[in-house]
Amino acid sequence: MGDNREPVRNIRVADDLWQAAQRAVLKRGDPSVSHIIRVALRQYVEETERQVRRRSGAVPKRGGSPAAPSQRSEPK
Repeated sequence: MGDNREPVRNIRVADDLWQAAQRAVLKRGDPSVSHIIRVALRQYVEETERQVRRRSGAVPKRGGSPAAPSQRSEPK
């Protein structure tokens, strides 16, 4: 393949919402509605992880998700 693109995911979006998003993308000059969805998902995941860390005090593992308590390395 040699293509660096992300895998295709199918989502359901009402026609009127998709069309409004396309108009907004054109007005703002953003790359695409798909780009905006990826940005929003990334922000959602990052905010969720911050909230979980604040509540649990968990240390994030490499890759961004909080470590389970048994996987945390304790300072020596």
